[in-house]
Amino acid sequence: MILGMVRVINKCGPRPSAVLLCAGVLLALGLAVSCTGTRVPEATVKMQSSSPDGKYRCVVKEQLPPEGYASPHVYTFTIRDARTDRDLNGESYKRDTDSVSLADLKFAWAADEMTVMLPTVPPRPYLTVKFNDGEQRWTAVGN
Repeated sequence: MILGMVRVINKCGPRPSAVLLCAGVLLALGLAVSCTGTRVPEATVKMQSSSPDGKYRCVVKEQLPPEGYASPHVYTFTIRDARTDRDLNGESYKRDTDSVSLADLKFAWAADEMTVMLPTVPPRPYLTVKFNDGEQRWTAVGN
């Protein structure tokens, strides 16, 4: 008896309207789940410092953690050409500080390098960047 019912169902095949209805329900569920996902805020400029000669600018962007989370705080450090407002070639420096927010960093500029320092007493070097020929090269210091 059951075998006969299976044959009848297999002969009829799925109805196109039922398939479309199931697909629509699955699509709606998928969209509902993706809309309730955790939203990550956009990165914003946290700090910036210009070189004494006005040619370059160090820009520090902060990516806050997703809503409802305390970490990670992700910071991106980059050197920009002040005339074009474009990043120099080479990699920007990214740093995940877990749940610590960076604030009041100090910037010490020299001819072709710059040191970012933590606001301790005395200030403690955090990062160094060398820039020349349109390139930036970052190095973590004592972290």
